[in-house]
Amino acid sequence: MVATARSLPPARSGATIANPYRVVIIEDSAVIRGMMSRWLTESGDFEVVARYGTGAGALGKLADIEAEVVILDVDAPKLDGVDLLPKLIESDSAIKILAITTSRTDKVRGESVLRAIGAAGVLERSSVMREVTTSKDFPVDLIRTVKSLGLAFRNDNKGPRSKKRSVPAFKANVSSGTRSPTSVPIEGPGYSLAKHSSMKPQILAVGSSTGGPKALYEVFSSMKTMLDVPVVITQHMPPLFTSILAEHLTKASGMSAREGEHGERVLPGRIYVAPGDKHMVLTGTQSDLRIELNQGPEENFCRPSVDPLFRSVARIFGNRSLCLVLTGMGQDGCSGAKDVVAAGGTVIGQDEETSVVWGMPGAVAKAGLCAEIIPLTKIGPRVTSLLKGVVK
Repeated sequence: MVATARSLPPARSGATIANPYRVVIIEDSAVIRGMMSRWLTESGDFEVVARYGTGAGALGKLADIEAEVVILDVDAPKLDGVDLLPKLIESDSAIKILAITTSRTDKVRGESVLRAIGAAGVLERSSVMREVTTSKDFPVDLIRTVKSLGLAFRNDNKGPRSKKRSVPAFKANVSSGTRSPTSVPIEGPGYSLAKHSSMKPQILAVGSSTGGPKALYEVFSSMKTMLDVPVVITQHMPPLFTSILAEHLTKASGMSAREGEHGERVLPGRIYVAPGDKHMVLTGTQSDLRIELNQGPEENFCRPSVDPLFRSVARIFGNRSLCLVLTGMGQDGCSGAKDVVAAGGTVIGQDEETSVVWGMPGAVAKAGLCAEIIPLTKIGPRVTSLLKGVVK
């Protein structure tokens, strides 16, 4: 059955958490504002504290109404949401913003969203009203994403928002961690570290999601050198945004970055990004490496998914694999990371303190698959050392 606002689970008598996440919706369509508000409220974990049809109505008010997550339609013509996004961050630097895009999104708008990467997440919906109202996926994706961002807000700010205490500034430089550049064991049950491969890596594979673009820029801009191995990346993003991401990675790294193309040969010193809505895997051999794109079933509710990429890397490169799992919700990458470790390769995870959402790196950490769990600023330099064969 198609899930609409009416067919979602009925409202519960009380929230499933003690303090529901405080959400603001900025959307020019009254119908869509109402539907999103109903979906969130009926899920039991959210309180929609304000709804605005224009951006001007929200500016300067988010802190006063104790907002934690803002849903912003960046494509609504009456909102001019791309221009509004950085203004919202300036007015309240602690909030987490979910940018909603539609199939009307053009290249200029997409690039603007990535430049103003203060958006903690990006979610795509149809531009056709009927498709939004009858979608079975969009309400589920919306609820899951907003909940993850609400949790990230509270992790950053040590609890729910309250007027009774000031909220620490948004971590504009999330890479200011002070932990050791080498492995940092995490205290707690099941948080053991895997072994490093003793072999020099011949490939770098990266998986990321929520907060990933900013983390990727940080990693590759901090390497300060051209890599002599191929780099393959799966970042959870809709089509169009992945090509823009590649352009930004070219500028950040000084390397040639592009969306992977089906059948093309993979070369050292180049970055290949999985296109939106397509799984990217590697085929062939280390000496004749090729890209394969497919639209197979989603894995972990994702396409592209990190797991197929990591599995193919493990199969071809074995103990010469180096994989990074950066910020993102869910556990995509964990299954593939198991294959990498089983083949003798190395997995590095971003630490919780510097992750926007510690879902994906947390999953590989808890599974004992990480050789190191380190803050964002340390990852680029550490990868550079490992690619030179320096393990310690």
